[in-house]
Amino acid sequence: MTLFSREPNPAPFSFIPTEQWEGSDGSWNTFGIQVGTPGQTFRVFASTASQETWIPIAGACGPTDPVNCTQLRGIQNGSTTGFNTNASSSWLLANIYSLGLEDNLNYTGNGEYGFDSIGPGLQDNSLSIGHQIVAGIVTNRFMLGIFGLRPKDMNFMDSNNPQPSFMSSLRNQSLIPSLSYGYSAGASYRNQSPASLTLGGYDAAAFKPNNLNFTLNSNATREMVIGIQEIQADNTLVGTVSLLPQGILSFIDSTIPEIWLPLEACLIFENSFGLIFDNYTERYLLNDTVHLKLKELNPTITFKLGANATGGPTIDLTFPYAAFDLEAGWPIYQNQTNYFPLRRALNESQFAIGRIFLQETYLIADYERGDFSISQSVFTADPKPNVISILPVEELDTPNRGISQGVIIGSAVGTFALLTFLCVGIFVYWRFKKKQKKLEASTKADLKQSEAENPYLVEISAGEEGPKELFALNEFTYTRSAEMDAGLVPEMGGKEIMAELP
Repeated sequence: MTLFSREPNPAPFSFIPTEQWEGSDGSWNTFGIQVGTPGQTFRVFASTASQETWIPIAGACGPTDPVNCTQLRGIQNGSTTGFNTNASSSWLLANIYSLGLEDNLNYTGNGEYGFDSIGPGLQDNSLSIGHQIVAGIVTNRFMLGIFGLRPKDMNFMDSNNPQPSFMSSLRNQSLIPSLSYGYSAGASYRNQSPASLTLGGYDAAAFKPNNLNFTLNSNATREMVIGIQEIQADNTLVGTVSLLPQGILSFIDSTIPEIWLPLEACLIFENSFGLIFDNYTERYLLNDTVHLKLKELNPTITFKLGANATGGPTIDLTFPYAAFDLEAGWPIYQNQTNYFPLRRALNESQFAIGRIFLQETYLIADYERGDFSISQSVFTADPKPNVISILPVEELDTPNRGISQGVIIGSAVGTFALLTFLCVGIFVYWRFKKKQKKLEASTKADLKQSEAENPYLVEISAGEEGPKELFALNEFTYTRSAEMDAGLVPEMGGKEIMAELP
């Protein structure tokens, strides 16, 4: 037997967030990336819905914008107003395209698409990869850029030449163990508990695990869909209330900050939290009196999630009011304004839960096995990460988060069944050979008598080198075991023995 050596799997990459909490629609922890050669640094949000990298391009901040526009847009290159393509020796222009990602939510805009090197982190460029998809943006509907976590290829120049995403490139170059990640957005209201992002694994210390896994719909744009079956709030202005009239299917998308729900649910929220709908920005605001009262009451909101809109196993995830206590600033409002991150969905295609939801939860996406999970985050005063690899699918013999207990037990049962089958087979074969020898001895003695007594006995030959079988035309003198041919073993009561491998 030839033995093959296996290269050790690379370690997961822990993407350390910046120390900045920023955003025009809340206070969010960002991640630093470097784009181009030499690297130009930007602070961006992680996007669970995109496979692209977006950064503000030169001209994203104009003369009529606030003097701190570059800071507000995550541009960390001193006096520059955005990504300077002319200063990057590795930039390759493609064309200008619609961003497209959030068009159905009216977050629209165009991007100057091209290819360049991307490296995660503000300084360490050990994972820098060349010829990656980059879109330079000017629109302020996306104030900061994004770093796409989807490992899907993209076509925009040649449909026969798909371009790998950054995650796919990491996997293809054996820089991470698998197409997977663990992510939580962080919570500024919890003493600025930082965001957590692990590529190729997850931080086991960051969440409380549960037994509910969801299926990734890899053939659709909306991959991570969960069922929101109930939403209940306690200690609201009207006490305890059910906020969702009926279950819905919703898309997890950290590109956006808010939760998008049906109008009927939004109206219940309005009454329960004293919200005021701003027709101009289509956002919910709070006056100072209501805002102070809600902080005093400190309501909790619990989401009951399942794989479907109704029925099946479920989990409950609980959020404090502080998770919804946000401020919006420029360019949404000229001054910092208290708002509640709830949006009215016009139809089911707009049902979405954004970055706000990932403040209190931890998301694990395993594209190798096509599933994901979402769990309640754990917050400690002195967090100590426990980074675990999610191994590739070919290593199912090694327990990890992606392998359920049923798979492990099934593998063990299958192995035991296989060994049992082999042992029984050897025993049956030995018994058969033993009987065959006795039968052959008896047959030879009978043949001598039959040749003289049976005139119908003939010899059928398959050739000089072929096997010979002797048949009596009126009866079989030598019989084969039809039961053995059919896989039926007489010693097992004529039952068929089967081994079902996992």
